[in-house]
Amino acid sequence: MKSGRKIFTAVLAAACVLSFASCGQSDGQGKFENKSREEEQVKKEWTQRQKKLLEEMGLSGDYDELTDTQKSAVTSADDMLAYLEEKYGQEFCYLSYAPSNTLDKEHLEAYPSDGQPYDKVTVYRTYENGEYSYEDDYENILARPWYEDKVRAFAEEYFPAEGIKVYTDIKSIGGSVTEENILESASAATYVFTDDSVCSTEAYERFVDACGRWLKEHCQGVPAGIYLRMTQSEAWAKISEADYEDSIREDIFTAENDCSISGSGKVTIY
Repeated sequence: MKSGRKIFTAVLAAACVLSFASCGQSDGQGKFENKSREEEQVKKEWTQRQKKLLEEMGLSGDYDELTDTQKSAVTSADDMLAYLEEKYGQEFCYLSYAPSNTLDKEHLEAYPSDGQPYDKVTVYRTYENGEYSYEDDYENILARPWYEDKVRAFAEEYFPAEGIKVYTDIKSIGGSVTEENILESASAATYVFTDDSVCSTEAYERFVDACGRWLKEHCQGVPAGIYLRMTQSEAWAKISEADYEDSIREDIFTAENDCSISGSGKVTIY
């Protein structure tokens, strides 16, 4: 969740690639026009989006100066962006592209144009039986506010609203998810940062004690965790959704507790 200029194959780029498309499939995986490798041959005339991708990847716009690998990367990233935009009916901004290797599938990272770079969506593409198949995790981003609202409501039973920050990373979703069933459908890790100038130690301890019962009641069947951090007031004010993961490693907490539940229902607090 770090911002900044990102260079192709090394770091992420955060510039928007515009495209207009209609809404397609609604699940996390699917096939997009069933293109074959032959149908994805690079042409000497780049489209407007491909020209923008060349810029974001730090590549030359001159076709003859590019290697075959670079040409393929541009058209592959273009195809995966088109898949996202057709499926969800909105524009996405390019972040990075990586070809397949021995450790990972071919994938593209992007974010919705009305969002932020930390709203990162990953699209995986595989080639089998003469056609490409796609899978993405955008549903995790869409469902995140629902999950955060549930945890926030729980935390506000113990702390003043102005003294807490809640950030969730949804790892996976099983089945059809709604705002009502989000806690029992999503595996997630949620950080709750409390301002030690307005949140008392007594309230903190009561919240830790209640976490196990709350997870047991609401998150049965899916792994989930609530990670509570009582934070020095000055540092708390600087924590944001864009960089909260970086703050986890800093020496700014006056108390820390991790509460989690396994898929089998075992609760751990430490």
